Amino acid sequence: MLNSALYVDDIYFGGNNVGESFELSTDVVSVLKRGGFNLRKMKSNSRKLEKLWMENGLINADVVGEHQLKVLGLNWNPEKDEL
Repeated sequence: MLNSALYVDDIYFGGNNVGESFELSTDVVSVLKRGGFNLRKMKSNSRKLEKLWMENGLINADVVGEHQLKVLGLNWNPEKDEL
């Protein structure tokens, strides 16, 4: 997945459901950590997925609820899932 979902310093991907997305994201974190890279931010349009990340120590509470983010140089509104 990293070969097709990595662009400069952004990784973007999706899953068919929260469970699949959580598994993919934990796999990405693990692979990058083994290579010495530490992901600083993760964001989803799913509050359930963000809650799982928080409960498992993958993100801090301060990044949850951000309404406007940059993804691949474009503004992304995760609430509306719009670029």
